[in-house]
Amino acid sequence: MCINIIGDKSLYNRLNELNLQVIKNCKMSKIKQLIKALRRLLKLMLPILATHRGLWLVSFVLSMLSVADVTLSPMFEMPQRLRYIVMISLGAFKASLITVAMGLLLRRKAFIKSIAWAGFVLYALVSIVNALSYCFYGFGVSRKLMVVISQTNPSEAAEFCSETIKNLPSLACNYLIWVGLVMSLLLYFLLSKMKRRAYLLLTNATTIVGAVFFVVWLFVGSYGRTSTFMTLRIPKYSYDVYKMNKEFSDLVNMRREFPDREMVTSMRRANNIIIVIGESASRNHHSIYGYPLKTTPRLDEYRDSLFVYSNALGSSTSTAFNMERILSFEEDNVDGGEWYKYPLLIDLFSIAGYKTYYLSNQFKTGLLADASGAIAQSADVINYAGVAAVEDWMNVNYDEVVLPPFREYVADDAENKLIITHLLGSHVKYTKRYPREYSIFGAEDVLRIKKGDKWLTKAKAQTIAEYDNSILHTDFILGEMLKAVYTLAAPTLFIYFSDHGECVYDDKDFVGRDENFVEVPFIIYANSAYRQNNADIVEQMEAALDYPISTANMIYALMSLSGTAYQLYYNEKKDFLSLGFAWQKRYVDGRAWAMDSEK
Repeated sequence: MCINIIGDKSLYNRLNELNLQVIKNCKMSKIKQLIKALRRLLKLMLPILATHRGLWLVSFVLSMLSVADVTLSPMFEMPQRLRYIVMISLGAFKASLITVAMGLLLRRKAFIKSIAWAGFVLYALVSIVNALSYCFYGFGVSRKLMVVISQTNPSEAAEFCSETIKNLPSLACNYLIWVGLVMSLLLYFLLSKMKRRAYLLLTNATTIVGAVFFVVWLFVGSYGRTSTFMTLRIPKYSYDVYKMNKEFSDLVNMRREFPDREMVTSMRRANNIIIVIGESASRNHHSIYGYPLKTTPRLDEYRDSLFVYSNALGSSTSTAFNMERILSFEEDNVDGGEWYKYPLLIDLFSIAGYKTYYLSNQFKTGLLADASGAIAQSADVINYAGVAAVEDWMNVNYDEVVLPPFREYVADDAENKLIITHLLGSHVKYTKRYPREYSIFGAEDVLRIKKGDKWLTKAKAQTIAEYDNSILHTDFILGEMLKAVYTLAAPTLFIYFSDHGECVYDDKDFVGRDENFVEVPFIIYANSAYRQNNADIVEQMEAALDYPISTANMIYALMSLSGTAYQLYYNEKKDFLSLGFAWQKRYVDGRAWAMDSEK
């Protein structure tokens, strides 16, 4: 029978048509059910929205305040006008949800009504706090705010509130506040005069647009999906901060006392030692190292004043493992994660008589920084200028955020200073690392210099261009820092290197961390006072330009540069500025680096 049916083409076609008709009918049935559900929803919503015009308007204004920090965040690459459209649409969407929910609750008993109004008042207060905090401090109700609250005592909280109140009059100078007030008043009169149908058309149209934006955000956005709802944001961020503080406390408790501190002595050859650590910056993308695109114009300009080392590499493809080795005596050939077994760099220089500063645009805890926050805990001045937790995407700042405190620390009248600054540099996503005006290079520029790379498409070339733009922006930051350093009369050192590199379609169809791409820029500037007072060290700096350097051994070089002695841990064979320096295998993530044997 089956054979007959299959053999009979007309019967087979008929059955196929019947199947298609059944599927079509099922789809039509589902669409009809969806339409019926929407009709029921509208039947429920429309009378409530029509009855509570004033409530909708107030909810609309508050909802815009609740999402202002999200929609206006620089993390969203969209024109300013579109950001305001998104903010207004999301405000309308949330206002309609709140109004309908309030309308339903206000039909209930007095107790339920009281709870509803209490919740609404709380929402209003939090929304206002969110907008004011964003306006004054650049961040709204976020993990950063939760961190501030969790680490603030009653006295500091009172001072903070006092300062905020003093700043309120400054809002009078903000034209956006006046525009918002005028628009709200106009909208109030417009809504009060509108006929019922026109009012419902306006509110429903904006609500639908807001719902579309929200749904798109849920499915397309790579972060911040819950940030549009304050009721989800506050408990989630509070729990995250609690967890973050506990993890950080555990790391801090792992720190050990500095052993035999009486053995530390220092000539303090340099009164100012400034270390700037970049992020994911590959040496091969710097024009100061021969890259065809002009990615380091500031450094190129000062080339004759710099010691540019040609053979430096990071000890890991991970920021965390690199940082713990840079900031301690942990060596590159041991497994990462055991930094607490070793004396720490900041402690060493504190004992040597330096005032220590740790300034970072990275994260105190999270995927990028991990133990470095705990390692830096003994610094005299600690400043996380960017954000406190890696998930706090709304508060990620460009590296310019470190410049004001950096200039302040450089100008500090302390006789001896060690300033460590950690940049966000070229960490993915590259376009998030620089303002729009630094979009200098494009796909065409990359394709012009990489004609032989068969795997390179225009889209991949654009990714390389974005990476190069991030290098260019870091060069600007370094140039501004060098400007501040040039003013110092005392012997001064400025050292820049990156934690690790990045493969960005360089020799294959791949972008990301790769142990073959850990070669990093390593540059030292010594001012004239340092050069004059330390001719022997300067001579060795010049001789070592092509030596194989691992940033894991940076602490030894710093000891030579500053004239600091600590024989218990010092290893002259790993100090590229020592006459006893000896070539040794360099390790990346605990394995001998294969590229060394090829050179």
